[in-house]
Amino acid sequence: MPAAPTATELGSNFTTTPAGNTIFGNPGLVPETSQQFEIGATVTDRLGRLDVALFQNNIHNRIRSVVTSVTGPVTISQYQNNPGDVLMRGFEYQGDADLGRLAGIAMRAGDKWSFFSNGHYNFTMTDFGQFGTQANSMQAIRTYEYEAQFGTRFARTDVDIPWNMQLTALLRGPMYYNTEETLNSLFYPGQIVSTTVYRKDPFWTLNWRGEVEVRKGFTLFAAINNIKTALSTIKTNLPFAVGLTDDERITLPKINEANRLFVSDAINAVSNNAGMLPAYFT
Repeated sequence: MPAAPTATELGSNFTTTPAGNTIFGNPGLVPETSQQFEIGATVTDRLGRLDVALFQNNIHNRIRSVVTSVTGPVTISQYQNNPGDVLMRGFEYQGDADLGRLAGIAMRAGDKWSFFSNGHYNFTMTDFGQFGTQANSMQAIRTYEYEAQFGTRFARTDVDIPWNMQLTALLRGPMYYNTEETLNSLFYPGQIVSTTVYRKDPFWTLNWRGEVEVRKGFTLFAAINNIKTALSTIKTNLPFAVGLTDDERITLPKINEANRLFVSDAINAVSNNAGMLPAYFT
């Protein structure tokens, strides 16, 4: 499948860091192409579905940025086609299950509780364009070695306002990468800019999403991405709101007609004198 160069890759000229690193486009770029072979199977029954496949993907002329000159901490880069193919081999899967039936739970009509998952693992990630260069690895860069998502969803569909919510956990495996920036030699000794390959460790993120179909064809949704980071932000910026009991939360002052004018005056005062606020308000 061909992928034409973007306008940025063909004609960019911009500085990316305060140090003055600059990336130029390349009007001579040719489209990326790939050949993929896949074989798989699907199993389906009343409890769920599972789809698995083996694949091989050979990518030609992959577009990447390459450092062409280095002066102190300042680098000049240009988009170029990779001189060799990138070979990816692995397996992928996707599936879902009816947790109500699986657990033997009698669900009310119109309710559905499900589990779903999908992911892939690359057991071959070879960049033949690194052959004969100063690179310390022929590992394909800037792509995850594996990814997997696990989630559960509860939906209620037979009511006047249908709704659903889901919780998902996303695992992203190690990524190998180079960088156009000059790194601190104390922590990254022996770096060859844009050539030395480093490894980024795996990590998890937890996400929540809810949807309400207010009317046919019109749905409102809310989402919290990376819940762990969101909770950390709340603890840092709103320490007075953390650790309260349910009763304490209920007794927190509420805005009503009796105190609306006071609250409005307080907001105006703070707007004109930010120094009145504690340091944890930013």
